[in-house]
Amino acid sequence: MIPHADQALNLLARRLITTLVPGLKSDYAQADGMLTGQLMTVLAAELGYGIERRMQDVRAMQELFVAAALQLSDEPLAQSLVQLSRLKPTSLTLKDVDAAHDELTVALLALHERVDLPAPEADRDKLQAINAMIWAYLESHAARHQIPD
Repeated sequence: MIPHADQALNLLARRLITTLVPGLKSDYAQADGMLTGQLMTVLAAELGYGIERRMQDVRAMQELFVAAALQLSDEPLAQSLVQLSRLKPTSLTLKDVDAAHDELTVALLALHERVDLPAPEADRDKLQAINAMIWAYLESHAARHQIPD
Protein backbone atom coordinates (compact mmCIF):
# COMPACT_ATOMS: atom_id res chain seq x y z
CA MET A 1 0.00 0.00 0.00
CA ILE A 2 1.24 3.49 -0.82
CA PRO A 3 0.80 5.55 2.38
CA HIS A 4 0.28 8.88 0.62
CA ALA A 5 -1.16 7.88 -2.73
CA ASP A 6 -2.28 11.41 -3.59
CA GLN A 7 1.25 12.76 -3.10
CA ALA A 8 2.74 9.88 -5.10
CA LEU A 9 0.34 10.53 -7.97
CA ASN A 10 1.21 14.25 -7.89
CA LEU A 11 4.94 13.44 -8.04
CA LEU A 12 4.39 11.09 -10.98
CA ALA A 13 2.35 13.74 -12.79
CA ARG A 14 5.03 16.36 -12.18
CA ARG A 15 7.73 14.00 -13.50
CA LEU A 16 5.63 13.23 -16.57
CA ILE A 17 5.00 16.92 -17.33
CA THR A 18 8.45 18.31 -16.57
CA THR A 19 10.80 15.48 -17.56
CA LEU A 20 9.17 13.04 -19.98
CA VAL A 21 6.82 15.20 -22.06
CA PRO A 22 9.45 17.71 -23.21
CA GLY A 23 11.46 14.82 -24.73
CA LEU A 24 8.57 13.65 -26.90
CA LYS A 25 9.04 14.40 -30.60
CA SER A 26 5.54 15.11 -31.88
CA ASP A 27 3.29 17.96 -30.80
CA TYR A 28 0.42 15.47 -30.46
CA ALA A 29 2.41 13.24 -28.10
CA GLN A 30 3.44 16.27 -26.01
CA ALA A 31 -0.15 17.52 -25.79
CA ASP A 32 -1.35 14.03 -24.90
CA GLY A 33 1.33 13.73 -22.21
CA MET A 34 0.45 17.13 -20.74
CA LEU A 35 -3.24 16.25 -20.63
CA THR A 36 -2.44 12.93 -18.98
CA GLY A 37 -0.32 14.72 -16.38
CA GLN A 38 -3.09 17.22 -15.67
CA LEU A 39 -5.64 14.43 -15.28
CA MET A 40 -3.29 12.64 -12.88
CA THR A 41 -3.10 15.84 -10.80
CA VAL A 42 -6.90 16.07 -10.65
CA LEU A 43 -7.10 12.39 -9.69
CA ALA A 44 -4.53 12.99 -6.94
CA ALA A 45 -6.71 15.76 -5.50
CA GLU A 46 -9.76 13.52 -5.72
CA LEU A 47 -7.91 10.69 -4.04
CA GLY A 48 -6.77 12.98 -1.24
CA TYR A 49 -9.99 14.85 -0.51
CA GLY A 50 -12.82 13.36 -2.57
CA ILE A 51 -14.50 11.43 0.22
CA GLU A 52 -14.35 14.41 2.59
CA ARG A 53 -15.88 16.70 -0.05
CA ARG A 54 -18.67 14.22 -0.68
CA MET A 55 -19.30 13.90 3.06
CA GLN A 56 -19.49 17.70 3.29
CA ASP A 57 -22.10 17.55 0.53
CA VAL A 58 -23.99 14.80 2.36
CA ARG A 59 -24.07 16.82 5.59
CA ALA A 60 -25.11 19.99 3.76
CA MET A 61 -27.94 18.21 1.91
CA GLN A 62 -29.12 16.61 5.15
CA GLU A 63 -29.21 19.99 6.89
CA LEU A 64 -31.09 21.43 3.93
CA PHE A 65 -33.64 18.59 4.09
CA VAL A 66 -34.32 19.20 7.78
CA ALA A 67 -34.75 22.94 7.17
CA ALA A 68 -36.99 22.28 4.15
CA ALA A 69 -39.12 19.78 6.07
CA LEU A 70 -39.91 22.49 8.63
CA GLN A 71 -41.19 24.74 5.82
CA LEU A 72 -43.35 22.20 3.98
CA SER A 73 -47.04 21.69 4.44
CA ASP A 74 -46.81 18.43 2.44
CA GLU A 75 -46.48 16.01 5.37
CA PRO A 76 -45.38 12.89 3.40
CA LEU A 77 -42.68 14.90 1.62
CA ALA A 78 -41.53 16.45 4.91
CA GLN A 79 -41.32 13.01 6.54
CA SER A 80 -39.36 11.67 3.58
CA LEU A 81 -36.89 14.55 3.87
CA VAL A 82 -36.42 13.97 7.59
CA GLN A 83 -35.79 10.29 6.90
CA LEU A 84 -33.22 11.19 4.21
CA SER A 85 -31.52 13.55 6.65
CA ARG A 86 -30.57 10.48 8.68
CA LEU A 87 -29.04 8.54 5.77
CA LYS A 88 -25.47 7.41 6.42
CA PRO A 89 -23.08 5.67 4.03
CA THR A 90 -22.59 2.02 4.95
CA SER A 91 -18.81 2.63 5.03
CA LEU A 92 -16.33 5.37 4.18
CA THR A 93 -15.24 3.75 0.94
CA LEU A 94 -15.64 5.95 -2.11
CA LYS A 95 -18.22 3.54 -3.54
CA ASP A 96 -20.47 3.65 -0.45
CA VAL A 97 -20.08 7.39 0.07
CA ASP A 98 -20.93 7.93 -3.61
CA ALA A 99 -24.05 5.76 -3.23
CA ALA A 100 -25.32 7.86 -0.29
CA HIS A 101 -24.34 11.08 -2.07
CA ASP A 102 -26.18 9.98 -5.20
CA GLU A 103 -29.33 9.03 -3.29
CA LEU A 104 -29.41 12.42 -1.57
CA THR A 105 -28.69 14.24 -4.83
CA VAL A 106 -31.61 12.50 -6.56
CA ALA A 107 -33.85 13.56 -3.67
CA LEU A 108 -32.50 17.11 -3.84
CA LEU A 109 -33.30 17.29 -7.55
CA ALA A 110 -36.81 16.00 -6.92
CA LEU A 111 -37.26 18.57 -4.15
CA HIS A 112 -35.97 21.32 -6.41
CA GLU A 113 -38.42 20.29 -9.11
CA ARG A 114 -41.24 20.28 -6.54
CA VAL A 115 -40.51 23.73 -5.12
CA ASP A 116 -40.03 25.21 -8.58
CA LEU A 117 -43.60 24.35 -9.65
CA PRO A 118 -46.41 26.89 -9.39
CA ALA A 119 -47.74 26.86 -5.83
CA PRO A 120 -50.73 28.21 -3.93
CA GLU A 121 -50.21 31.72 -2.57
CA ALA A 122 -50.05 30.41 1.02
CA ASP A 123 -47.04 28.19 0.25
CA ARG A 124 -45.21 30.43 -2.21
CA ASP A 125 -42.87 32.18 0.26
CA LYS A 126 -41.89 28.93 1.95
CA LEU A 127 -41.18 27.22 -1.37
CA GLN A 128 -39.13 30.19 -2.55
CA ALA A 129 -37.11 29.98 0.65
CA ILE A 130 -36.42 26.29 0.01
CA ASN A 131 -35.50 27.10 -3.58
CA ALA A 132 -33.01 29.70 -2.29
CA MET A 133 -31.52 27.12 0.11
CA ILE A 134 -31.08 24.69 -2.78
CA TRP A 135 -29.31 27.29 -4.91
CA ALA A 136 -27.06 28.19 -1.98
CA TYR A 137 -26.18 24.51 -1.59
CA LEU A 138 -25.44 24.19 -5.32
CA GLU A 139 -23.12 27.20 -5.18
CA SER A 140 -21.24 25.79 -2.19
CA HIS A 141 -21.09 22.38 -3.91
CA ALA A 142 -19.55 23.93 -7.02
CA ALA A 143 -16.96 25.76 -4.93
CA ARG A 144 -16.09 22.57 -2.99
CA HIS A 145 -15.64 20.53 -6.16
CA GLN A 146 -13.64 23.07 -8.12
CA ILE A 147 -10.72 21.53 -10.00
CA PRO A 148 -7.44 22.64 -8.44
CA ASP A 149 -5.05 24.87 -10.38
